[in-house]
Amino acid sequence: MARHAWLPLLLLAASLPLATADAEERVSGTVLSVDRAAGVLVVEELTASAGPTPTPAQRRFTLAPNATVSLVRRAPDTPAGWPYGYAATPLSVEDLRPGDFVTVTFVRDGDRRLARLVSVVRPQQEGSAAVR
Repeated sequence: MARHAWLPLLLLAASLPLATADAEERVSGTVLSVDRAAGVLVVEELTASAGPTPTPAQRRFTLAPNATVSLVRRAPDTPAGWPYGYAATPLSVEDLRPGDFVTVTFVRDGDRRLARLVSVVRPQQEGSAAVR
């Protein structure tokens, strides 16, 4: 029995996901600037700090050629069937503007952050599908 004590450890190690160079990460924050010609998006993220006030940090992203940009908002009916869930509608990079709140899904490519998905959330107008 003692000879096979390593077997459960081996099975556990084999079931763990491997970290790859394409591991996706996410950053949420406010758009500071968009350079459409260069394909660069700069976002201000609020990060942890030693005091009670978060520390702002600028994050620079290179937009992948196949990057997807979408507007995410509450909807009374969603494809998943959740009442007042969230629905995404496509946007173009030209629709990104400073002040937008975004979540950027990216991978690291050397020292670059390569954005694959930009999800935009904007305040909804009165009378919208927002939960009350």
